[in-house]
Amino acid sequence: MLSLLLIPALFIVYNIKEININSITKPSLSWNLLYIDQIKDIRKNILIISFFKFSSSFTSNGLAIATITPFLISINKNTFSYESIIILAGIVVGFRWLADIMFGLIFGTLSDKFGRKSNIIISAITMLISIIIAVSNISFYVSVFCIILMFFISVSLETSLDALIGETAPEKEKSSIISRYSTWQDLGAAFGPILGFVIGSYFGISYGYIFSIILIFISLYLYLKVFKITTSLNN
Repeated sequence: MLSLLLIPALFIVYNIKEININSITKPSLSWNLLYIDQIKDIRKNILIISFFKFSSSFTSNGLAIATITPFLISINKNTFSYESIIILAGIVVGFRWLADIMFGLIFGTLSDKFGRKSNIIISAITMLISIIIAVSNISFYVSVFCIILMFFISVSLETSLDALIGETAPEKEKSSIISRYSTWQDLGAAFGPILGFVIGSYFGISYGYIFSIILIFISLYLYLKVFKITTSLNN
């Protein structure tokens, strides 16, 4: 049935050269991810939010999902069989998307009630602590719990970041900026598995998580440094 879509797809591709982009967008449309088309202050704020989104997505949507099985194997210490580890890895990854389904609205409400800034700071710190404890391998069960907790808290962080980018972007360019912001998220999810396995191959799978700790820490530092002096945002 899906093959039936090939005909209209070919028709669109053939005629796309006739579409005048300038007729539906402004001539100065910019596809860059560094937002150089924005004024300095807005560009700096949006870029930091985007990098924060990249770091969170790198960790929760990319690295942790892709490397959860080898990570659990590395901390297993012969507690479970490989078959059990694979099943457990599937359950842990499932919690990532259950967190989106079940807690996205709750975290969004909390962000509205207590403010973006507080929620972003608390969520980022909690993610950092969760990852640090998980890779410390205090116990297998504690590590699994912390990874699941990290998944849930990442939803809280990203919900507030999504709201903040919407508040920060100029009204007339909101769609363009948010689309580029979403690309940062996709890049994080894409580079997470790549760098995670590259780092893991040379140094050990846990070092990929250490790299994600560094990314989130840098993001949090930049956020605190810039947004503490920003008075035009509704945190």
